[in-house]
Amino acid sequence: MELKTKSLHDNEEKQVHNARDMVKLYARMNGALTLCELLALNAKIKCQKETTTEIKEIREIFYSKNIGEILKIIYNDFNGIRKSYEIEVEDEQGIKEKFNVTLFLDIHNKKIRDGRIVLFKEKEMPFRLYEIENLIRGRFVNKLIHKNIILIIINVLEKKGYADNDIEYFIKAYLNAVYEIKSDI
Repeated sequence: MELKTKSLHDNEEKQVHNARDMVKLYARMNGALTLCELLALNAKIKCQKETTTEIKEIREIFYSKNIGEILKIIYNDFNGIRKSYEIEVEDEQGIKEKFNVTLFLDIHNKKIRDGRIVLFKEKEMPFRLYEIENLIRGRFVNKLIHKNIILIIINVLEKKGYADNDIEYFIKAYLNAVYEIKSDI
């Protein structure tokens, strides 16, 4: 993906009125995000940094109300393979629990045949997709480790050559968009 060096603080940015517009502007200027960024932005999952998968139709990310549909975006180099990530949640009593999240996509002729995200606890009991969405977007969402997610995003953007003030502005837009969506649920 060609590196775009256009500043987020140009004339076009002055027309931005809210966080979602900011994310749309960022996407329009800088193309697709990586899988790592998508998962970090939408599922708040601490994920590996080595993937370079690009995502199409980035504008749908902050308009979709269905995390499952977001995760079903086509990844050409994720055809029929699994990627696992670990997240840690803390309940209202302060008890921390680790989960392993596995993303599996089976893609045929650029159409989704099977897109699933399966969450396992210690005894490997799978949760249904809607239960995963409830976990990610429900009462646990603010308990996830946001600092690690933000560090991942900063790392990715720094590698793409963005200035500190651009990165800071995008992180603020990300947080605003996350809580704006959460308030709509």
